[in-house]
This record gives sequence, C-alpha cells and structure tokens, in this order.
Amino acid sequence: MDAEKSVDASVRDGKSPGWKDRVLLDLSEIRSGFQVAVIKCPKAFVREVQMVYPKQNLNDLLAIVTCQKAKHDLCEIGDDIEKEKDALLVSFTRFARRIVNQLKEAKQWADYIDPCSGLPATQDHANRGYSEVDGLAVLLRFGVQSAGPCKVATHPTWGTRFYPATMFTTAPFASLRSAIESVRDGAASK
Repeated sequence: MDAEKSVDASVRDGKSPGWKDRVLLDLSEIRSGFQVAVIKCPKAFVREVQMVYPKQNLNDLLAIVTCQKAKHDLCEIGDDIEKEKDALLVSFTRFARRIVNQLKEAKQWADYIDPCSGLPATQDHANRGYSEVDGLAVLLRFGVQSAGPCKVATHPTWGTRFYPATMFTTAPFASLRSAIESVRDGAASK
C-alpha cells in the first residue's frame, strides 16, 4: 500500500463518530511546509498524557500537532537526513517556544514535547515519555507502519517525508489561535 495513501479516508473525512468534533483546527499550513492542527484531547488520551505531566491539571487539554515537510524520507539513514532532522527540530523548537511563552505570559499552562526524547521540554517529573506516532494515530488518525523495529506515522500527503512534533496546553482555544496567528504572522514578515 502506498504510504501516502495509508490513512483511511473515511476516518480522516470525519465519518468516525465524534472524532471530527474534537478537531478545532484541521491540519493547516501556516507557512510553506509547516502544518498545525489543534485537537481537543479525548478523555482516554488525557489519561495517557497525565503520565507525562503527572503534577499538571489537564482538564480541557488541547494538543497542538505540527508536521513539517521533509525533503528526505526520515525513516532512512544518512548524514543528509540527520542534518535535515536537526534543522526541522530547530524550526519546531523555535515555533513551540514562542507559542508556549505567549501562553505563559497570559497565565496559561503550555509545554511541548522534545521530539528527540519524548519528554516534556520545560518540566520534569515525567513518569514516561510521549509517543508522537501513537499521538498522531489517535489525534489525527494517521496511518502507522513498521520500519524495522520502529513504528512510524504516515502523513496523508507526505508519507514518511515529514517531521512530527506536539505541544499541549489547557489555554482556551481562542488564546491558542491568537498565539498561533501571531507566530505565523511574525514568520511571514521575516
């Protein structure tokens, strides 16, 4: 099966009851090759994320899922691929820090997951790490395939040529949307 078409279209199109209702911002490109989606996390998923943030009240948890298009298939190995992963990590981290800082200035809780470790970026005390692959499968219904001993998510358009990374917040969606728009507009003006 073609990796780019591995997402079940009937599920992605919202025919799965209740799934589409949780998507507050569908996967949208905020700059070339950088997509963002915002999802209200289901209760079972919140219980899993609570293991990553055991001291945090996660009522009304929102996930901010980012996908960056890659030139290379990131399941492959090589110096060029590692350099691209590093550049995409830096791009995500800059974006995430700006969003988190804006929300924290507004007295809202927010954090992002370090894509390299799966651990919270700005907090400690995690009982376990966060799986980007599992998160993409639950939150956006991305397909999952095996790449040797590892699971990898497949983007509905880019296949495995993308870099996923996730943030979390309990801020109201309006505040989050404003922060995303501010960061997007700032990136566009540079």
